[in-house]
Amino acid sequence: MIPAKAINLRVRPVRSVDLCFPVDGILAGVWRQADQGQREATGATQNDIHLLGKSVKAFDLAKFYALLGTVQSPTRFESQGPGKPLREVPLSAKLQPLGWGRLRYDSKSIREEMSESILFELRAEHIKAALDKAVGQRENIWVQKYENSVYEATKLAYDRTDPNSKINRLKKLANTSQVQHDRLDLEYAADFKEPGVVKQSVTGGSTSSYKVKTEFQDPKTTVQSWLTDQLVTTGTNSSSTRGYDYRVPRLENDAQLERAQISLLDEQLSAVSTTNYACGSQLERGAEELHPVGLTPRYLANDLAAIDLDIKRLQVAYIDTLLVSPIDGVVTGVFRNIGDSVRAAQPVVRIENDAEIYLVGTLKCRGLLQIGQSISVSTNLFDTTETRTVSGKVAAVRGHDSENELWDLLILCSNRNGDQPLFPINYNFDFDNTRVNVTT
Repeated sequence: MIPAKAINLRVRPVRSVDLCFPVDGILAGVWRQADQGQREATGATQNDIHLLGKSVKAFDLAKFYALLGTVQSPTRFESQGPGKPLREVPLSAKLQPLGWGRLRYDSKSIREEMSESILFELRAEHIKAALDKAVGQRENIWVQKYENSVYEATKLAYDRTDPNSKINRLKKLANTSQVQHDRLDLEYAADFKEPGVVKQSVTGGSTSSYKVKTEFQDPKTTVQSWLTDQLVTTGTNSSSTRGYDYRVPRLENDAQLERAQISLLDEQLSAVSTTNYACGSQLERGAEELHPVGLTPRYLANDLAAIDLDIKRLQVAYIDTLLVSPIDGVVTGVFRNIGDSVRAAQPVVRIENDAEIYLVGTLKCRGLLQIGQSISVSTNLFDTTETRTVSGKVAAVRGHDSENELWDLLILCSNRNGDQPLFPINYNFDFDNTRVNVTT
């Protein structure tokens, strides 16, 4: 045991943080965490501008980010027996291979999840509105495209093995169009040796109409008649030639085929693309080492994941307006107030954890100090007779430039006596009343 003398020695927290927002904004509120009894009494955390000295619990943002894509399973009610209330039971995820349609975390759910840890928040109504809109639209798109019954119907309509699928019907239609062309071409060839021009006259006619007298004989009485008010067409009574129309029937037949085939090629390309999207590519399905069933939902899942990533950007944008602490600790500084404008990275609140401390300073010791050595420090608090001792290990040390016996060092110590700290943050040890012992 080597005695040493504390030239100057003070307490610094191992963990401290100046909290700031990653975006600019206006402070809309300041919050504190409520204890369990208060939460039960009030139902939530409460607005409190007196943050200094308040205990703060850490919020794990990284873990929360990983949960943002979680979907919310719908529920149904089951009977528990006569006279018992119905029980709400979530539906199984197995019913929907691509998951359910409603994301769990809209702006309200995010706020509720983080409420006990929020210290400050920015005005963010526009972000909340955009997020809630995107979450609702995602559910609507899911119902129309990704819900299991829609997916199964799509897969059936584009199944390559089904002769009635769209892709196979398009092949039949292309073949039918070719057969129709060939038969018409045979008929045209029989009438015309060469695909010449056909000249035909175009005629027009006129009609005449007039009122007619209609009679009928009642079988029991006399003949009655009257003059109708309607015009009755009696037929065409004249014609005239308006000109000539020229056609090339065989070439028209060829052109009609080409148009039909071009249109069908576009439809077939679209059908192949949709078939690969819904049922997996033909190359993958032909590979023996891949299980066909495993291929089917992958592309749809990729598409749905892309939608979720767009929504996650809005979720993270809203989370960026809520100030939480990454460490447990106590509020030791508040630098901004409600209504203030804050810039990104501008300190708003300071949190310090006094569970572990560094003793930082200079010791005078006739001996070699090394990292890992144990050191105990005892002192009388102010002018009292109470002695407190804290022990720790050297975390960093270097010799002093001006004198061989002086050492600049950091000593890592536990600062707990039960639930209470041994020394407050920034405590300076008195030169005369402090004793230091170094274990060799």
